Amino acid sequence: DDAVFIIETSNLTEGWKTLSDSRMWRHMMGTKFFADINSDALSMDSLIRGNKTMDMLFSGRRLMISAHMTRPDDYDFLFAVDMKKASKVTWLKDYIGDLVGNFGFEMNKRDFLGTEIIMLEDLSSPDVLSISFIDNVLVCSYTPSLVEKSIQQKDAGYWEKNEPFQAVTGELDDETLFTFYLNYRQLYAYLRCY
Repeated sequence: DDAVFIIETSNLTEGWKTLSDSRMWRHMMGTKFFADINSDALSMDSLIRGNKTMDMLFSGRRLMISAHMTRPDDYDFLFAVDMKKASKVTWLKDYIGDLVGNFGFEMNKRDFLGTEIIMLEDLSSPDVLSISFIDNVLVCSYTPSLVEKSIQQKDAGYWEKNEPFQAVTGELDDETLFTFYLNYRQLYAYLRCY
């Protein structure tokens, strides 16, 4: 309910390919402001493009990325991927466990309100990625409280009950590669970061 903005794509792999191949993206990645994002984006790009398992898992999936204020002067992202079938969720949990050691991560698990949160600690940095599966949706963030809040609000239906939001989404074409939603109520807090 506190998303500053949401970026949505109905096809993760096609959306990422189109975005990462665009002139606008290449220009943005060349600026100092996006330097950190660039290294993460290049890692993600090589992981998605060069891994048949990742391609099988994420090809054609719906993805939503939301930005949330985490402190008065900082924000972070929550990623949500619709895995469509529960069988893929179980398989992916096992796959994460197998991958962890190969990429220099340590895995821990904890319970939050009856839902398992997997924490992947990068042994070469202070970063910890929190991952959870809420029904058939994979959610993850480097800010654990965002994953916890998504678990708390999973049945709240905030966006489904929001009439202005529903009116806007009802007018959109399902074939749109990307959709960008801006929550004006959160905009001032977000702009204070800059």
